[in-house]
Amino acid sequence: EIRGQSPYTLNELKLRSRQSEERIVDLASMTVNILERWKKVHNTLPKTIFYYRDGVSDGQFVNVLTRELNLLEYGFKQIDATYNPQLVIIVGQKRHQTRLW
Repeated sequence: EIRGQSPYTLNELKLRSRQSEERIVDLASMTVNILERWKKVHNTLPKTIFYYRDGVSDGQFVNVLTRELNLLEYGFKQIDATYNPQLVIIVGQKRHQTRLW
């Protein structure tokens, strides 16, 4: 099972090169998998989902969040066509000077 994000691709020479946009790999299927596990343990689906996303630059913000929101909603509909939880999205952007400790 692949989980997480990968900013790398393999080119024709099988060398790793960094993409300009970081994408979450298989977000829709991860959403379905996690929600199925939740439902198995709790016998219900969550009413509110917190989605934390880190590493999004200002130039990628709208594109990345729009794409990922669509994938999350697609995953919700795979679980149940009427499932529409409240979604809270928290984004940590790149190159900020805030330090939390």
